[in-house]
Amino acid sequence: GTTSAEVKFQCCGIDRPEDWYEIDAWPNQRIVPRSCCRPTEAQNPDCWKENNQDAWFLKGCSEQVLMWFVSQLHIVGIVGLVVSFIQLFGLISAMLLFCTVNHKRSNGHHYKAYPAT
Repeated sequence: GTTSAEVKFQCCGIDRPEDWYEIDAWPNQRIVPRSCCRPTEAQNPDCWKENNQDAWFLKGCSEQVLMWFVSQLHIVGIVGLVVSFIQLFGLISAMLLFCTVNHKRSNGHHYKAYPAT
């Protein structure tokens, strides 16, 4: 869930770490989950408490996920171009086939249907 995203993207909260303050899971406490702690501070038993903000990831996850998505857009673009070229190849092949058959018919060449044997 959220904590695995925080570890993967090295972020905390949606917009900032303070998003975790006073949620229903821990009322009247200003703490963050351990997933907000930097790897170098993860062994610190108090890294998740408010007075240890230097040990936290300070960027929110929405910003980090958006940056990851933008960095992956080149893959979407490449896939789109490949599909476009395949479509274009199919269109050109169909047009060549149509023109060839049409040209042969206009010169008096007719295709024959053979009876099934």
